[in-house]
Amino acid sequence: MHNILRAIILLLILPGVCLALTPEDNGYAWRAASTEERTVVCKELSGTTQKDYIYWMDMLNAFYNTSNWSIQSLKIKEVVTQIPLSEKSSGQ
Repeated sequence: MHNILRAIILLLILPGVCLALTPEDNGYAWRAASTEERTVVCKELSGTTQKDYIYWMDMLNAFYNTSNWSIQSLKIKEVVTQIPLSEKSSGQ
């Protein structure tokens, strides 16, 4: 019982720590997240792609900088899979 009370207290006091941002979250969660939480997700993405975490931070900040619900509802992992990772532009 003591552990359950401790877990409840932690959930109430530290929601950013207990409910951290993940690639499964959408734009609403991205915009509500702290810079630290965003950085963790971007570093995770950079570990699985050819781009560094600054690239992902800039790209996701720009992408989710809208009030359009259809964009905000897209999961981070869905957005990332739509971004070409090649350095070449489509015309080359």
